[in-house]
Amino acid sequence: MKYLFTICLILTSVFAANAQSSAKTLKWLNNERENIIKPCSNQVPDYVKSTIIFTEEYIKLYYNEDGESDETIIYWKQIKEIVQNKGDHRGTIRIDIGDTRTFAPTYMLFLYKGSVTDFTKRLARMANLNGANAVIQTTSYTAESLFGSKG
Repeated sequence: MKYLFTICLILTSVFAANAQSSAKTLKWLNNERENIIKPCSNQVPDYVKSTIIFTEEYIKLYYNEDGESDETIIYWKQIKEIVQNKGDHRGTIRIDIGDTRTFAPTYMLFLYKGSVTDFTKRLARMANLNGANAVIQTTSYTAESLFGSKG
């Protein structure tokens, strides 16, 4: 009985630690939203004023401008790859679900003025806590090649 109680206590503390880490990670990501520049996706263009939010289940990017609106939702568990570029003075981050079955797989792309490494690690942590097996890739493309200007 003593061993059963000890095992239950250990399992409870592990799940509580993950839940707390998830909540702290989400809070950090949402606090960093002001450092995200020109978010876009295959449904939300980079020239509109859009909003990005991070929840327990997904990342949502949406806009509502001049009567038009659209959104992209990427569930954490769908994320296959997070690509970071640390070559610019602002890093570029691409989140991809890697679904090759569709003609235009879902993705999000944005510039980030801050520690790209910290941001991508937290994105990957949330994805992996939700059952994904997200991989972080580092590339050397530039913001000009993606967006056409340094914006």
